[in-house]
Amino acid sequence: MPRHHHTHLASLLILAFPLLLAGSAIPLRAPVPQPAPPKTGAAALPEAPEKALVLEYCDVCHTLDWISRSGGSEAGWNDRLNRMIRAGATIPRAQIPQVAAYLAKALPPRPAPPPPR
Repeated sequence: MPRHHHTHLASLLILAFPLLLAGSAIPLRAPVPQPAPPKTGAAALPEAPEKALVLEYCDVCHTLDWISRSGGSEAGWNDRLNRMIRAGATIPRAQIPQVAAYLAKALPPRPAPPPPR
């Protein structure tokens, strides 16, 4: 290679090197953490004696995924459980207050979706 070519190449490298360094100094954006998907099924229900009742009596007719996507107040769960008994559910009526309180705590009311525009 001719000598002037080496000089020209060296000049280009001298000019390009600061640009390469400047480019590497640009901070990269950290990935935005994605929210964990909501727990479903048995994983959505905290460990407590009432969980066994839900598994025994509610899972017979409804999947736990269906139940875990529901939400309600204690009064709402109480009404829902009584409707289920009228429809044939076998949960003992004496267990309804405890199960309703448990479900209200584990699966509280969900916010209403925004109205359509």
